[in-house]
Amino acid sequence: MGCETMIKPRTVGLLVNPQKEIALEFIKEIVSVLSAKGIACLISDEHFAKHADLSGIYAPESMFSDSVDMIISLGGDGTILRAARCVGKNDIPIFGINLGGLGFMTGSSRDSYLDDLEKIISGKYCIEERMTLECSIGGRDETFGALNDVVVSRESISRVISLKVYIDDEYLTTYTADGIIVSTPTGSTAHSLSAGGPIISPDTEMILITPICPHTLTNRPLITNKDSKIKILLKSSQGQGLITIDGQNVLHIQPENPVTITCAPYKAKLISVGTKSYFEILRQKLKWGGER
Repeated sequence: MGCETMIKPRTVGLLVNPQKEIALEFIKEIVSVLSAKGIACLISDEHFAKHADLSGIYAPESMFSDSVDMIISLGGDGTILRAARCVGKNDIPIFGINLGGLGFMTGSSRDSYLDDLEKIISGKYCIEERMTLECSIGGRDETFGALNDVVVSRESISRVISLKVYIDDEYLTTYTADGIIVSTPTGSTAHSLSAGGPIISPDTEMILITPICPHTLTNRPLITNKDSKIKILLKSSQGQGLITIDGQNVLHIQPENPVTITCAPYKAKLISVGTKSYFEILRQKLKWGGER
């Protein structure tokens, strides 16, 4: 996919993985480059802002949705997921610089980020729209967004759980397993992949249901259309369970509280500078071999 000329950002928010101390040198360089081009910056991490002598542009990430028109994520895929939950509903694009491991969703690396940043400043980038999920829990008014997945599991480690699953209010089955992963195509290369789920191209729109270590071996991953409503009920005799959103937010659920997961009415927007295709990234990150 070719990249069209896009609008130059006016204010950029830097969202940083607090565990990546190496991010400090990147912050200084990025702020210097953007400021020289007349682009304002905000930094979500007070520690990094202070140590980069940039305390004057510190702003908590809760302010980003109303204050920035682009996010630069410094970390790995986890930081992208955090950024998507922070600004996903506001159509704010996210540019990821990989300071971590795999970096499936990050658009740039430590070696290329300055060149890629120049392309963004010039407006020479494209935006990939990614389907997201919305999760609601019975008894709570709040809904939770996920770019990768929603996992329902038992609170106790190494204990199976019985989960009754409905699709569009029609009973599907009761999984006896370590849990269930409901994921987007983007999330198909995350937890679902390790549980035996298929890889789904992220430009498609569907919902993937993957049981984790099912007791019944015929319980296989299931793909359903994006308009499906997935409802999950924890068996009443098994105490409380856990919901994990994108591997980061953890919530407790009671048996009487159904978990409902649907396609969200908004999409995450990831910036690409068009250097590598998804399949090239897939081949390299998963170290697939070619012909001998």
